[in-house]
Amino acid sequence: MSDINLSQLTPSRTKGIVLKYDYQTEGHYQYSQTQKDQCWHIELKYVELQGSILKSSSSELFKPFAENIKTFKYSCDGREAGFLQVGLESWNNRMRIWDILVHPEFRGKQIGTQMMNHAKKEALDFGARMIVLETQSCNIPAINFYLKHGFQLIGHDSSHYSNDDAADGEIRLEFGWFLPAGVR
Repeated sequence: MSDINLSQLTPSRTKGIVLKYDYQTEGHYQYSQTQKDQCWHIELKYVELQGSILKSSSSELFKPFAENIKTFKYSCDGREAGFLQVGLESWNNRMRIWDILVHPEFRGKQIGTQMMNHAKKEALDFGARMIVLETQSCNIPAINFYLKHGFQLIGHDSSHYSNDDAADGEIRLEFGWFLPAGVR
């Protein structure tokens, strides 16, 4: 059993930290939308790719526009294993997971599950009504992880990354986890 430790970071200790996201995918949720007779039809259909592709992106951990931010560093056996960053959106009382990253060499060691459980505890502590997060329609490993932890699809943005998101097979998907009634 690995020794997993959690430490909260201050904003001054997060500035300049860049998270590198890498994942491999064998498919994506293909987006289509039609409108007829005052009825919108939106479909997200899983489509396998012709082989797997590696996707990469990066994000600075410090987010000056986020409010009530809390950042946590996870270590496993004394080595940096990943980060969790959350913040309460006070205007609508939702806690957003800004970043959740487990470094590749630490995946499969239940660190992501510990992060998600910690995020749910933080949401309770904030008194939030729900947790929201976003991912790409091609990040199948993340989508499956969120579904496994009780999140559900709550929205999409078909032009968040570019004007060609749907054609590129990578639209923004929003997932949410509703806090159980009576605990808010």
